[in-house]
Amino acid sequence: MKNYFINKTDLIMATIAISYAMVVSYLSLSRYYNFSLFIGDHATISQALWSTLHGSFMQTTTGSHFYNSASKVNFLEFHLSPIYLLVLPIFLIIPIQAGLIALKCVLVAAASLLLYKISTEIISPVKSLFLALLFLASPNILCCLDDSFHADYFAPLILFLMLYALIKGRFLQYIIYIVLFLMIKESYVVTVFAIGIYAVLKKYSVKWSFWPAFLSIAWAGALIFFMRFVLYQNTAPLDSNNWGVLLLDNIKNLHFVKQALTKESILRDLWFFVSSAKVLTFLDISCIIWMPDMLLHKALGLPYGGHYGLLMTASIFFSLPFAIKKIENFLRKINIKPNVFIAAIFIFAFLSSFESMRILSVKNFRASIYKDTQLKALGLIPKSESVSCNDVYLTRLADREKLDWLGHEDYKRKYNYILIDLNRANNEHIEWPVVTGYWKSFLESGREYSCIFDEKNIRVYKKIIDDEK
Repeated sequence: MKNYFINKTDLIMATIAISYAMVVSYLSLSRYYNFSLFIGDHATISQALWSTLHGSFMQTTTGSHFYNSASKVNFLEFHLSPIYLLVLPIFLIIPIQAGLIALKCVLVAAASLLLYKISTEIISPVKSLFLALLFLASPNILCCLDDSFHADYFAPLILFLMLYALIKGRFLQYIIYIVLFLMIKESYVVTVFAIGIYAVLKKYSVKWSFWPAFLSIAWAGALIFFMRFVLYQNTAPLDSNNWGVLLLDNIKNLHFVKQALTKESILRDLWFFVSSAKVLTFLDISCIIWMPDMLLHKALGLPYGGHYGLLMTASIFFSLPFAIKKIENFLRKINIKPNVFIAAIFIFAFLSSFESMRILSVKNFRASIYKDTQLKALGLIPKSESVSCNDVYLTRLADREKLDWLGHEDYKRKYNYILIDLNRANNEHIEWPVVTGYWKSFLESGREYSCIFDEKNIRVYKKIIDDEK
């Protein structure tokens, strides 16, 4: 009877994960096709993958304003994330832009299955099921609905695979997942090193702690060499966008300490841990896994929301089954049945995840009232031509060699076509002043571009060649 119940719970969890992947992918794709997503970063990685499939390894033009370059840069100069290359074959058969949107939802759903599997090693299947549901409902995870694809979306799944291999004593798998994890992002070396410390504190044999420490240090050294002597030979990041410069500057001047001690920062941190009952993480030594990542966020001034907080959220959820087990053991020692208390914790955790309702608001999934006009405008731009455009169109136009965003304050790239949307609702707050303050008057002057489409404040301009002037 017990085995049947466990198998039944497994089946329910698998059904939830598959349903979540399908529903959230559908909702996210509907937002993309309805022009209600502002995901400029998605265009950058989409263009880099498209370029790789067409002979230019990870080249992109949408982010070269971050560098002392007016031409293409390699996407790996933003983040050294070779993990992307492992999924590249998928995009030989499906569109890159839509495929990445669905992939992030599938990765999150798969991570919930691994969290459930880990939890069943520690607490009951039913509690593990609710914990996995809480993970899927938390704002940092559900943000996959309206976020660009980032390498961080690989993090929860591979982290859970790595830690599950540790728990089950599968050393070869453990090493493989450590290597894959390091391939996600350069900053992840601190988390791998922390896992090595965790293995020491949990009294695993030496190999379980030595190899995470060794691989993280070796990877960090390789990163420094590769980025210094290979990637930045032709281009170098501007200081304002150089993570190394920002990190050293913040540490030197103690900016992050001053910021962390402000009332706003303290309240934000408190709510982050109170919501979804993440505060329970402090009951177990496994909290050491996410602490270096949090310190790095503080030092760089990064938020916890969106893809920035995915790794930290996943690391915290890994510690929650251990925390719940400790609560159960304590309550039993004082002759209190733990199930009611644990149920109350779960109820509070789900209620405190209410920020997810903002993401699920019905208004986010309505088609743009300009959709037909937007499609007409896009249809006028040949695939072989270069184009600059608003954020909302970037991802749609990412399958080309030259593409850029209109919202850069300093750099203005004047490609052959310019798609400009003068409707406030179709602009991000950071691009609107540039679009209206510079591009509108420049294009209307008629000196370099002629308007070939103008409907509902959505315009397409084509560069005037010398013979036409």
